[in-house]
Amino acid sequence: MVILLVIQRTNCTLCVTKVIVRVPKEKDIGLIFDLTVTNKGEKKDIQEFVVTSDGTCTLNTTNGDQVRNVGRIFGGDFGAIQPGKTETISLVWPTVSLYNRVGTCPIIISTTNSQNELSHTLQLLHFDTRFETLDPEKHSLRKHRDFTDCNNWDKDYFHNCTPLNCEERYFGQRSFYNFKTEQCEQVTPCSSQDEYYDMYANECVDKNNFITEEELEQIRDGKFDNNYLELRGGILLLIIFQMALTCVTYIFICITIYGFLELVSKLKKPETFDGLSRKLTPRDTESQHSIVTSTSCMSQR
Repeated sequence: MVILLVIQRTNCTLCVTKVIVRVPKEKDIGLIFDLTVTNKGEKKDIQEFVVTSDGTCTLNTTNGDQVRNVGRIFGGDFGAIQPGKTETISLVWPTVSLYNRVGTCPIIISTTNSQNELSHTLQLLHFDTRFETLDPEKHSLRKHRDFTDCNNWDKDYFHNCTPLNCEERYFGQRSFYNFKTEQCEQVTPCSSQDEYYDMYANECVDKNNFITEEELEQIRDGKFDNNYLELRGGILLLIIFQMALTCVTYIFICITIYGFLELVSKLKKPETFDGLSRKLTPRDTESQHSIVTSTSCMSQR
């Protein structure tokens, strides 16, 4: 475990004197904070206390930016603590992206004494799970055979520096991974019904005018960036796919209608060959007459 904060307080009754964050493990579902709480009250001054979140947490990024509203810490009702006694309680910040996390989470400690007097104490918990902090001597985590120093907190140091799940890592605040900047970025909001979200370029594109007349003229003259279509590749492919799907649907409908009409026309038209409603031709009539005559002659004999 890594000690993150040691607090010295003399003007409190129920004081947090030490904050420790546990070294994350592979299957952990959150960062776990162990708080040492001491009741410095007078004799018979039993303190009941509850620790809860006092707001959302804040994270630092690789570039030093701050991302707010990244989840809350969870505590609970920890019962009563006797005067002069010390207890260790645990809080959890839920996340499966545990490493290279630097930030703060605010908490509030609510206490009630034997006279039912209520008091509140605000506390800001700091955490730092960078690999160089957890394993400064390279004896454990950084000695792992799959470890790679990616120099980028948005990448997985144990899986060949592949991008992490941005949505989970930043609690929906930066859900788009930009492969050019190699950073998690905020998703561009598209509010209009006439706009498509281009998931490849992280931008909103007007489906009625996603290429301007000026840009079309540049394409005709050959004065365009080779990456131009790549930037709008997602929306272009989407529109082409929708158009192709519409055309195929219309063709299928037309073929079906045409086949149905052909079938109806054949059922209505008399057949000239063997069928359900054969029509006799003049030649058939002559042949039939000849057969009847021949039969009559044979009868007379």
